[in-house]
Amino acid sequence: MSEQFYRAFEDLHRGTRSMIKERLRVYAPFVTPLADTLVPATALDLGCGRGEWLELLGELGFAARGVDLDDGMLAACRERGLDVRTDDALTALRASADNSLALVSAFHLVEHLPFDLVQQLIAEALRVLQPGGLLVMETPNPENLVVGSSSFYLDPSHVKPLPPKLLAFATDFAGFARHKIVRVQEAAHLHEAGSITLFGVLDGVSADYSVVAQKAGPAPLPGDAAFAENFGLDLHTLAQRYDQQRLAALDQAMARISALETQRQDANSLNTQRFDGINEGLAYLDRRLSEESAAQNQRLGELKAALADGGVRTDAEAPTDESLALRLDRLEQHLALLSERSAPDALSQPMSDAQQRLAPLPPSEQNSALALALALALRRAQEHLAEAEVTLSTLRANAATADAKAATAAQQLAEMEVWARSMEQQLLAMHNSTIWRMTLPLRILGRAARGRSVRKIVRALLRRTVAWLASTQWARRLISPLRRHFPALDARLLRFTAALRRSDPDLSGAGAVMPESAEELANPLPLSARAVLADLQRSLSTK
Repeated sequence: MSEQFYRAFEDLHRGTRSMIKERLRVYAPFVTPLADTLVPATALDLGCGRGEWLELLGELGFAARGVDLDDGMLAACRERGLDVRTDDALTALRASADNSLALVSAFHLVEHLPFDLVQQLIAEALRVLQPGGLLVMETPNPENLVVGSSSFYLDPSHVKPLPPKLLAFATDFAGFARHKIVRVQEAAHLHEAGSITLFGVLDGVSADYSVVAQKAGPAPLPGDAAFAENFGLDLHTLAQRYDQQRLAALDQAMARISALETQRQDANSLNTQRFDGINEGLAYLDRRLSEESAAQNQRLGELKAALADGGVRTDAEAPTDESLALRLDRLEQHLALLSERSAPDALSQPMSDAQQRLAPLPPSEQNSALALALALALRRAQEHLAEAEVTLSTLRANAATADAKAATAAQQLAEMEVWARSMEQQLLAMHNSTIWRMTLPLRILGRAARGRSVRKIVRALLRRTVAWLASTQWARRLISPLRRHFPALDARLLRFTAALRRSDPDLSGAGAVMPESAEELANPLPLSARAVLADLQRSLSTK
């Protein structure tokens, strides 16, 4: 396998530098206390790769260096100024002095090694670590069934997956004081309460894990808080949650089935009650039918007895034509009594049919024919009685509706009477008011003018006014000064008077009721003298 192939494979499946660096911050609670307590705080990263962990250790206060066999990845580290060299992991450990390092780390390295080399690496790390120092080994987690059965083998350089308990036991066996299995890279939503699918169990377990082992040292060992926490999700936890979820769903289904069963039992009980009621009703109908049949038979027997008492013999005796006619007459009488209580035509038709059909029948069958005719008549009578009851119910409903409408009409009439009395009181108050008396002349004038044009009304008023002015001496003397001081008004009044004389014959015949010029105002003659003088002047002018 060439270096170019593996470098391209790592770039595709490993992820970006920023993403890997962010993932590695989960180990900060373990390593930060080392930088504060162990001096010198030196770290060795085995298989450092692109140097993300070395950068983070530098930020946390460590003097970190790394080794790797891939020159291309080491070149990327050197570009960032990281302390790296080309070397094998075990060789680098063996070259380190005892109790010289605070931290030894190996991310995704042990799965590339045979297990005996993994044990040697653990033993060498224990030797070079200071008391209280840490060994961190991260590797793919085979508890994740998709990782353990599929994605682990995508890398052809992997040897075999290492279960968490195996790697943890190897650190204990080598002599480390304590260890912590840290599971990482699980789906975040699986930490929340919610439903878990089957694929969530198969692929939801933390994709990677690490064993953080600590060398014995003076108490207290740094990092107690981190060792007390729980990290990630294991297969047992997810499977247990999935089982609990399924059991809860099963309990809900059983509760639902129980509720449905209870409903079914209730429905069966109700149906049983209904069937019992139906059976009781059928039994009651059977009893009523038997009673009605017995009553009909009794009535028929009574009818036969009545017919026999009237001279009509039974079937055992041969009836004569006279006795048969008597029986028909009495049967008609009984049916007529029934018809008075029901419809008039309900019983007459069966009797007429019986009369038409009895004649050709032999004597032994005539009584049976009469019984059938009676049964038919009774049935029709019952039908007509039922129809009459329906009609009566309808009439009662209509009567109730009519009563309701009558009540509504009566209420409306009462309201109208109250309104009429109110309007009458308002009209009386208006007639007694002062404004009504003051406007009486206007109303009289309006009634007088009704049917006449406005022009005729104005002309009549002017005619009467001019006649009044002309017949009153003091009014003429009152107008004279006004005419002398207002020539324009005088000329307009003269034109108006002349036009009025031409258009109104009554005024022309009466003479000069109005002065035609200003000089006439000085004439002291009364109106009658002036009229005589005007007539003489007209007579002389005509001659």
